[in-house]
Amino acid sequence: MGYQNVTIMLRGGEERRGTVFNTEYLLYSGEPVSLLQRITEPSQRLLMSERRELGFGERILSLKFAKQLMKSSCHGPKVY
Repeated sequence: MGYQNVTIMLRGGEERRGTVFNTEYLLYSGEPVSLLQRITEPSQRLLMSERRELGFGERILSLKFAKQLMKSSCHGPKVY
């Protein structure tokens, strides 16, 4: 599963942080990862939508992807 950390600008000027998974799901910082497990099950997602436990992004104005530094154990080819 791929993910990106993001800064979210909401209507009304509120800024929050979160993580986008597979460009499909957004969890705000502080939300339990167990929520992601429930969201990925279609029957649970439908039930959560009916209970209004899920949003569809109506409040989101923009997402800004955070730069992530990655460490690599590979240092590339050796040059002699």
